[in-house]
Amino acid sequence: MSNEEKNISNNESSNKVKTILIATAFPTQGAGSGALISSQAKAYVEAGYKVIILTANNRTDYERIPGVTYVTVPFTGETENPEKIKGQLPFNYLMFTTHTESTANFWNVSLEELEQYCKAFKTALHDTVEKFHPEVLHAQHNWLLSSEAGRMNIPIVTTIHGTDLMGYERAKEELAEVMENIEQIKKSGEITSADIGRIQEIYLRSASCDELRREIENLSSSQNVKVKKEMMKKLTSLFDAKRKYEFYISESEHSARESEKIIVISKEQKEKFNRLFPYAKDKVELVENGYDKKVFCQEEVDREEVISSLTSDRTPDGKISTDYDKLVLFVGKFADFKGMDSMLTAIKQVEEQAEQEGQKVLTLIVGSGALEKKLKDQATQLELKNTHFVGRQPHSLIRKLQNLANVSLIPSRNEPFGLVVIEGTACGHPVIASNAGGIPDILNTTGEELPNEDIIKTKLGVLIRPLPDRPKKLSEEKREELDRETTKYVIGNEETREEIVNYLSSKLGLSSEEISKYLEEYTRSTNALASATMKTLNGEFSFDNDEIARHTRENYSLDVIMKKLIGVFESAVDKFKKRVQCK
Repeated sequence: MSNEEKNISNNESSNKVKTILIATAFPTQGAGSGALISSQAKAYVEAGYKVIILTANNRTDYERIPGVTYVTVPFTGETENPEKIKGQLPFNYLMFTTHTESTANFWNVSLEELEQYCKAFKTALHDTVEKFHPEVLHAQHNWLLSSEAGRMNIPIVTTIHGTDLMGYERAKEELAEVMENIEQIKKSGEITSADIGRIQEIYLRSASCDELRREIENLSSSQNVKVKKEMMKKLTSLFDAKRKYEFYISESEHSARESEKIIVISKEQKEKFNRLFPYAKDKVELVENGYDKKVFCQEEVDREEVISSLTSDRTPDGKISTDYDKLVLFVGKFADFKGMDSMLTAIKQVEEQAEQEGQKVLTLIVGSGALEKKLKDQATQLELKNTHFVGRQPHSLIRKLQNLANVSLIPSRNEPFGLVVIEGTACGHPVIASNAGGIPDILNTTGEELPNEDIIKTKLGVLIRPLPDRPKKLSEEKREELDRETTKYVIGNEETREEIVNYLSSKLGLSSEEISKYLEEYTRSTNALASATMKTLNGEFSFDNDEIARHTRENYSLDVIMKKLIGVFESAVDKFKKRVQCK
């Protein structure tokens, strides 16, 4: 019996889904999508569904949901003595951005590593489907796993998390730059078009990296080809990148075509997906993320007990004083799109203003990631007095911190949804967040058109002017320089700011007008964050915390969201059955 016949047979007696396979190329901990998967799986199990999670990890001791079957694709961690796991890949799991436990990403991976990566996941996916025969596969991110499932004749529902769309757009940008570089080499006359054509032909016909490298070596040693060693190395590097980015793009597009349903988590993500994949827009269903109300809820918390359990490397003894008047909280991975650089600069203003008013504001930063050193260096540069990085923490402790907090800050440059938004409001405090991505859908409870203002108070918190995009095409080194000087600019005086503009214009090779515009907009957004935070802390912006928690519970708890998800799954199964029967 074929896979498609098995799936049809399983559902002939009932339209209801019984077994759900959740497939993700990332861990189920350490990032928003992982936490979401775990919460959903827990809700499905409690409702009587059988759940299997196919996931990546670099360790075996990760937290598991009771009743869920886990299939792990093992990778190698970046710690000093990484855990030895049977069959693990010799590198860490790959990310579109960054992760709290991995700095490896798709942009610097080699073709050989990508080949190993794909083989491991494809093998695990085929074996898991063959063993458990799920009625539906719920793929996370519009990429490899949902694309491969499309070759297996199984109903697929794919959830867009945002970073997958960012990755698709970046792959197109990177590919365009590669093609431009190849074209420049053609025009230079250093190699003939015929020889470039021979190289390209090898990349097109080679099915594996071994075959590809062997064919290139044969071409290099051929007497009929006159290509200098340095030029061949440069060209193979460019064609490697071309092959990689074309693969990213094609897998995303195949996923969009083969999925029966596409779940988006915000209106902004729906618009973006429809623009990038217009041929799949009729499949799109908007289902916002949900949270576990048994984990994130209001409760009485002992301040001394909770704060004393934390440590900080910004105090001599590692202890954090509980002698404070107000608590500001950030929870998230240390990725650039989270806007933490702006937040730290805003906190500088908050600390100074609070001190002038005879108050002490404590800021706790929960999480970790690739930018940890950079952010801690910035906190030192700003001479922050009451701001502490407390590392990754379990949800049980995060909930207690959220119940202690007076406000949470989420200044993301672009947040696809913002699960931490509803986790914070579920614990009964307002959230100050960027008016960008999916966040306005949450905080703007009325759904009315928002005014064009830097600070917009809502029932659940405050929306602030989002940060501007950095100037395009800056190298990593130049971007680091821009960020350091931006911090100085925001807290500087008029004379200092003029010097910074002139310095950056010369250093980055950009006009003073472009630099000034960026720095002024960045300052405006950062000042809005600082102002909104102080107005919330001093009561100028007042909120009904019980009403915040109630609204969140009624609209975003997983028991509400799960019903919508199961409806999408069942619709996908019906659509799949009809499509197969028409073949």
